[in-house]
Amino acid sequence: MNIDRIDKPTREQYEEYILKNQPFIITGVVNNWISFNKKWIPSQNIEDDYFLSILENKGIPVREIGIDVGEWLGKTKNINFSIFWKKWREHYFNFKNEKNNQSNNNNNNNNNNNNNNNNNNNNNNNNNNNNNNNNNNKPKYYLASLPIQTYFKELINDFEIPEIPKEQNKNGNLWIGFKDQITPLHHDWSSGDPGMDGLHAIIIGRKQFKLFDPIVNVNCFKRKKEWGKFHQSEFDLDNPDFNKFPEAKNFKIIEIQLNQGEMLFIPKLWWHHVKTLEPSISINFWFQHIGSELLKSNKLWCHMEQYLNAVFEMDATKISNDKFKKIIKYLTNDNNGGDGDGDGDGDQIIQKYKDDNLKLIQLPKFIDSFSNAVNNPIFKNHPKKDQFKFEITEKVNQWIEEKKKEINENKIVIL
Repeated sequence: MNIDRIDKPTREQYEEYILKNQPFIITGVVNNWISFNKKWIPSQNIEDDYFLSILENKGIPVREIGIDVGEWLGKTKNINFSIFWKKWREHYFNFKNEKNNQSNNNNNNNNNNNNNNNNNNNNNNNNNNNNNNNNNNKPKYYLASLPIQTYFKELINDFEIPEIPKEQNKNGNLWIGFKDQITPLHHDWSSGDPGMDGLHAIIIGRKQFKLFDPIVNVNCFKRKKEWGKFHQSEFDLDNPDFNKFPEAKNFKIIEIQLNQGEMLFIPKLWWHHVKTLEPSISINFWFQHIGSELLKSNKLWCHMEQYLNAVFEMDATKISNDKFKKIIKYLTNDNNGGDGDGDGDGDQIIQKYKDDNLKLIQLPKFIDSFSNAVNNPIFKNHPKKDQFKFEITEKVNQWIEEKKKEINENKIVIL
């Protein structure tokens, strides 16, 4: 299945696809940014490198490459930007040189068929050497979703924030990655909202996106049952185990290649898997839209139920008391990590929540997270704001009451 491509879309066209909950590719926008046309393209002469000239001594958090490290997107480490950037530059130019060599060799082979076998042997040897060198020179770290407003204010004037995120005072998040890097199957999410709309713009490089319509694939992907990872799939698209996850056999995929200078709209709750095809620099923007929020209380409610079930089935005993205390503190605004009812000391209160995930789900701030968008100032006077909050809150409370009933009828055993 192909998705639509729109050149310089109007506000009305953005709204149309947001409300339809359908992705599309935006052209004619990113390629007009300063970052695309000149500034962010690495210079062969390191003395002329734009990023090094303004960011060289900046400390940044980067992530270890590889999903096998046990952390989503890798473990974080703080390093000097110049160390990271010089390594990425090396990888970038190695890739460019290899690509140019392959192109030249192909041209030579076409012009001289008599030497074809010899050329192929030499080319294979050269390519193997280049691949080995590239593997040895790959960075150990990559830069993932760092808020530009926080970490790279020097870059703010190098790109245009799209209209809808800009209205909400949302800035971009910077990604700098290497060839063949993978972001596993997930949908966009924040701690205060279990579903966000997003835009992904490529300044340098190409990426492959595998997209999954949440309605078409409603029962195909089980969520991880770990705090902070409920938006991630247990199913590994790169190493599929259909014996363990037979429901995934039924998935319907939309596969696209997003090119340099293009931007992709990723709708709320669309599962997606991303592979970097070339060394890349990208910016993404997350935002809320009251129209797509309303979908959570009707045609996308099934995913909210799956999210609630994942929280309910979470093994809280695997969470340290210190981390769990922070979770309770966040959800209760209680500096002691309690629930404000004075029932026991901090550790006793934490244990109560660990013993009963439903108690956690019933906290008002957790329930309010489903209607978080109504707190966005831009929706203050929206006529459907109160309707949405009422409908989604009612549905969450109904789910809680049904779960209580199942527990009381001994249909569910709390671990």
